[in-house]
Amino acid sequence: MKKLLGFVLSIMMLISMLPTVTAAEQKNITSPEVTHKATNLDSNYISEVTMTVPAEEYRQTMDIVFVLDGSTSSDASDLANDAANMLNNLTKISNIDVNAGLVIFGGSNPILYSSDSMENISDESVLNNLMEKMTDKSYNGQTGRSGSNLQAGIEKARSLLKSGVAESDNKYLVLLTDGGARMWVNDNGQALAQLPYLNNWNTNEDFIARYINGKLNLRTFGEIINDANSGKDIGKYSITEDKKSDKNYLVSNLEPGMDVNTSMDYYSNLESATYFAGQSIIEMKENNEANVIWVDYPYNKGTKFGDYTESFKSWMADKGYVTRYDSDSISDPFAEVNDTLIYYMGKGSKVENIIGYGSDNYGNSYDFDMVNLDNLKLTIGTKTLTTTKISDNKYAFGQKDNDGNYPFELIYYPNGKNDNGKDSFDLLINTNVKMDDFVKLHYNVKLTNPQTINGTYGVYDEDGSESLDALKVSKEATLYPINSQGEEEDSVPFSLPTVSYTVDNKSQTVSVNIASMTVYTGGKGYEGVVMDQQGYVAASNKNTLPEPGYTIDLPENVDKWLKEQLGVSDDTTLDISKYLTFTYNDGKETRKWSIEKYDQHKGNSSQVNGRYLYRLVSSKGQDPIRLEFRDEDGNIMISDDFTVDQDTPNKTYTMSIYAGALNQGLVKAEIKLPNSDSSYSFDINVVSAELKIRGVVSDEENPTTEIVTGEEPKEAVSEVTAQVPSETKYYYKGSDNQVSSIEVADSSAVNLLVDDVIPSATSTLEEASLEEFDVLPDNYNIEMKYLDLVYTNNSNAVVGANEPITIYWPYPEGTDENTEFFIVHYKGLDRNDNEALTDNYEMELFSENQKNEKYKLTNTDNGIQITVDSFSPFALIWEDTSASGTKTDNTSSSNSSSLNTPNTEDKNMVGAWILLFAVSFTAVTVCVRKEKVNK
Repeated sequence: MKKLLGFVLSIMMLISMLPTVTAAEQKNITSPEVTHKATNLDSNYISEVTMTVPAEEYRQTMDIVFVLDGSTSSDASDLANDAANMLNNLTKISNIDVNAGLVIFGGSNPILYSSDSMENISDESVLNNLMEKMTDKSYNGQTGRSGSNLQAGIEKARSLLKSGVAESDNKYLVLLTDGGARMWVNDNGQALAQLPYLNNWNTNEDFIARYINGKLNLRTFGEIINDANSGKDIGKYSITEDKKSDKNYLVSNLEPGMDVNTSMDYYSNLESATYFAGQSIIEMKENNEANVIWVDYPYNKGTKFGDYTESFKSWMADKGYVTRYDSDSISDPFAEVNDTLIYYMGKGSKVENIIGYGSDNYGNSYDFDMVNLDNLKLTIGTKTLTTTKISDNKYAFGQKDNDGNYPFELIYYPNGKNDNGKDSFDLLINTNVKMDDFVKLHYNVKLTNPQTINGTYGVYDEDGSESLDALKVSKEATLYPINSQGEEEDSVPFSLPTVSYTVDNKSQTVSVNIASMTVYTGGKGYEGVVMDQQGYVAASNKNTLPEPGYTIDLPENVDKWLKEQLGVSDDTTLDISKYLTFTYNDGKETRKWSIEKYDQHKGNSSQVNGRYLYRLVSSKGQDPIRLEFRDEDGNIMISDDFTVDQDTPNKTYTMSIYAGALNQGLVKAEIKLPNSDSSYSFDINVVSAELKIRGVVSDEENPTTEIVTGEEPKEAVSEVTAQVPSETKYYYKGSDNQVSSIEVADSSAVNLLVDDVIPSATSTLEEASLEEFDVLPDNYNIEMKYLDLVYTNNSNAVVGANEPITIYWPYPEGTDENTEFFIVHYKGLDRNDNEALTDNYEMELFSENQKNEKYKLTNTDNGIQITVDSFSPFALIWEDTSASGTKTDNTSSSNSSSLNTPNTEDKNMVGAWILLFAVSFTAVTVCVRKEKVNK
């Protein structure tokens, strides 16, 4: 008997798991019955994990209706008092809400007492009323009490349970009866029994006549069920009480020769009443209305009556429609029920836990080990049990029982049960665990392979309620419960908490390096140049400063790691534009920038000295990256305009990214691998660079000419003009005036810069060329020009071409195709350096009589033609036929600079002026790579 309501509650709880167990086929379903919590990883990557069985938050609502047999057969039983005591004990279980009802059934008066509704027994008045009614004998002697109308009691209990609030799996009908019913009810609730036999209605005389006096073989309840299933009409001869005195309704009036002793279609009151009661229970169970607990007490034991009712009760229990407890087998039938009721699970239950491993949110593998085994702790309620080390990797908790068994044992498998190399453990539960004595196992796990690259790994989910995947402290954890009767129940999955950690190594800083540039004055400026400390952007017609490129340096270990992740060798130059973005988030404003190769032309490497050059691209709807340019005095500049003189052939600015109101510490470099949902985050360091602007002597607004592409000019040129073959490509030059591999975006925006030479340097160059080349005429005219290729879409950045450049120089006034011309190229001179240098340049002479085709000069219809592979100052020289005996300086140079003409007779100044001239002819640079074109 002790098993009764313990089984009720076990069934209640474990059946309540069924939706969860079904859902457990999915990942990380949180069970309402057990909890699994973890602290976040500490500095040693250790988490303290706690598993609780049952969960402290676990709470169930139960609807329970007691159905008591009020017939005379119950008079000798004290079960009603025991049931009342059990009901009282239910109120002492802290995490169960119990709603109860009571039905006492009779016979021809089918219901002797019934609750009007289900009521919560936490209300003391409700509890006391139910207990009083359960033990009240005032219905003894009531008319209609006899007959055990079991079906009526069951049907009334069904209606009460349907009005309850608990889930159907948590509804219970507790039936206290010997099962010896002999009445049932019709659809109107009226009591029915077979036709009167020997003038008695609602008796067992028909049963006696058939099986005792008639000596027929006793039919079992199973046979009657089979008969009904084959179409037999059970209770065929039933009538209501008001017809029992009507002589038309007597067994003697049956068909001629028919008798209850012999008629095979006649079923006695006992057989018919049990059949209809059984059908009500079967229907209730098949509709999942409630669980039926049958507390059986003996009556007519050892008689044919007892044999038949035993077949009834056994069949119902064997088929699983009821859980049966035999009160005759124990002296106090509800003592064990009362005790077992508060057990959550019984002896033999087990927890299996596979320690966590898998892939984190970045795709990195992770693995936890169970550590600090000597610090294992298990508590029940507020009591900590003694921990005993039994052997290596085996621990016990608590004191041994009389059989020498510890209540709890933990077996640790360092390499897993199946030697799979993954930690796991089993917690063996060798005692009954009560509903409100929460068993807590405390243990530690340690992450064995933390990452070293900056980023936040995993997301902390203390109890696993968010069903996350990364950094689970357990790969799988399951409770395998045994109920109070020693039977296996459905397994219960634990939630799987996740932890996190952050790597924030300040040495892992991404360096964003602005590439140094050299430009000529003029050209189209970058739209993001700021004009003041407040970050206001200059109007496009005022701004003449360039858009720089950027090289990006990853920390050495990050670069190595990234290459490992991508499966490339250490010496590979990575294009990180696919993986790197920059972000900003201060809680109020978010921004994002991507990077793209500076050279977007297909097939080009966009590399400078083995490193990719990038541009920063703002997300849609954002302003472009703002840049600031400061002069040597720290003033923010937006214009490259300045006066060129002997001391300042160039200006130097510092280029940097304008931070403005943004908190620079919140700008992060984010690296995201393919097929990953998370980004690695790094601080950034922006390295400013030098912008050198070479001055232009000419006072023309735009001292450039368009380049003729393809065929030569179609008519005589009026200014110095360049012509290149079709498909010519232009590449930015580096600071050493060498061509890089970075192609300009728009080749049509490349022009020829045609500038004057600083006047104070002309005579020095003239003297140098006359001394070098004897073929030059004694009496001569001279024109000097400074030439170069510039990309006008990016602040006149200097570029080089991948094809030869043909120059057409217009015929000076008074000359034509018949005039003999010489062109001297002062190769290597530029305006890039203010320092005192030696005259480090060479002179090349182009003339029509040159045997070397490289230096051939040709007079054409369109102008004086030469082909060159680089640019710097050029001098056009021809004989002056209008004078004799002295040289004539007929330069066309015209500038407004305030340079003083040097005294060429002062030999100490010659080198300095040559130097100044060299300094005055500097090519532009935008890229890092150094390489010469057509050398």
